[in-house]
Amino acid sequence: MAKNRKPRPSYHQGIYKPRYPEKNINKTPIEYRSQLELDYMWRIDNSPNITRWGSEVVFVPYTHPLKKKPSQYWTDLYIETKSHGPIVVEIKPQKEITAIVEGKSPQPRKNKKQTTFIYEMKMFLINKAKWQAASDFCRARNWAFITVSEAHLKENRVPFL
Repeated sequence: MAKNRKPRPSYHQGIYKPRYPEKNINKTPIEYRSQLELDYMWRIDNSPNITRWGSEVVFVPYTHPLKKKPSQYWTDLYIETKSHGPIVVEIKPQKEITAIVEGKSPQPRKNKKQTTFIYEMKMFLINKAKWQAASDFCRARNWAFITVSEAHLKENRVPFL
């Protein structure tokens, strides 16, 4: 590998170019950080039910559970729909959504590295705090807060599209 070349990330990321830029509210290039985000962006961009949308345009204040200090959570997407009004969307793998919804924190296993377990536990606590804050934030504004996973996309059961 060349010295000046950055290693490629292990996940899919890039810039999304909207088909209907008039619906998008981003002032800067629209970044996606996973294949799931890219798939969902394409769907909302092309959905006749979505009137406006933006990526990482809404931030929610929350208390970081590990640092115990105020922090900002930039949500994945904000969409405005004809049928259901404003919606804040978080896109995560189904495994992470299920763990938080069911309140099942990661468990150490014999074949799991300790560093992996610690990382999973930190992310579980942080995401749980973020999602609770986002839910409260949205409820106060009469908006919806939803999570979307690969299962929703694969089964074509994406809420509000």
